[in-house]
Amino acid sequence: MSPTPINATPPPEPVGQTPQPAFRVRNLSAGYPGRPQVLKDLNLDLPAEKFTAVLGPNGCGKSTLLLALSGLIKRTGDIEVLGMDLHRYPGRSLARTLSFLPQTPLAPEGITVRNLVLRGREPHRSLLRPLTGKDTAAAESALVRMHLETLADSPVSELSGGQRQRAWIAMTLAQDTHLLMLDEPTSYLDIAHQVEILSTCSTLAAEGRTVVAVLHDLTLAARFADHIVVMANGKITATGSPSHVLNVEFLTDVFDLPCRVITDPDTGTPVILPSDPRTP
Repeated sequence: MSPTPINATPPPEPVGQTPQPAFRVRNLSAGYPGRPQVLKDLNLDLPAEKFTAVLGPNGCGKSTLLLALSGLIKRTGDIEVLGMDLHRYPGRSLARTLSFLPQTPLAPEGITVRNLVLRGREPHRSLLRPLTGKDTAAAESALVRMHLETLADSPVSELSGGQRQRAWIAMTLAQDTHLLMLDEPTSYLDIAHQVEILSTCSTLAAEGRTVVAVLHDLTLAARFADHIVVMANGKITATGSPSHVLNVEFLTDVFDLPCRVITDPDTGTPVILPSDPRTP
């Protein structure tokens, strides 16, 4: 299903005095060979120390946005990361500031969960320097946080899809960066582990980190994210709090799916209920 034109952009939220954003993007365009303009002249600020969920139809540019913000693809325009131009970050300095987890990472053959997680410490180590107690402690803490301590010595190849995903997220946590970029971190996870991962993202933001994640479940995004970015056709169509952005008219236009939006009685956040197409 191709994205439909957007006609129902929510009005801007009231703007007060805001702190410096984690990312400030101006006139950003990016793409790939054969498809050079996946992103088209984007302007975007992403708040620091918040959990931002990036939403939108398949193929709208969500993953490309994360790759561009992480400095991993060619782009034009300006990106500031924590107030400094992205081009000015040396490679190791950026890797100590920002971690990126792609949709389908590949583990070296035979590597154990613990050794995979320890790879997250590489930006903090000089060449040939042995692991320190701090490296080991960071890896063990990440294993515990992802409930993988009993699987630490298991080969990654023997894990289930959900366990493997949690191992990759543990590696990202062990990297101990201020900025975490997660492309579909809840893929392959059952609902209980999806909630666990998103709760962890929310907790990390509350602890002072900035988390940006591509998600597909609108209701879970509304429940756990502080900030929402909606994309369609390679452009930003709305940003703001979940309650501000996720309204019926806008969602119907963006996703071409009639729905109802009700309020969660426990959290006050939006709950999206797709309409049954069989119902007249």
